[in-house]
Amino acid sequence: MSKDQRRGIVGLVAVLYGMGVAFGPSLVDNDALWKAWLGVGAFVVGALWLALMVFPWAQGRRTETP
Repeated sequence: MSKDQRRGIVGLVAVLYGMGVAFGPSLVDNDALWKAWLGVGAFVVGALWLALMVFPWAQGRRTETP
């Protein structure tokens, strides 16, 4: 998977999560669902960022140094 594809995936998921954060309170009256969206969504975005952006970057740095 290329760097641009990884960036696209993380960016798209982050935008979807942000749209839910921005418009969710006006669409959903269930506080439990809203808290779950915030917690699970933040975890998913963070996990994707680590898995698709940070870990490949760190592995690339490790192989480039002599």
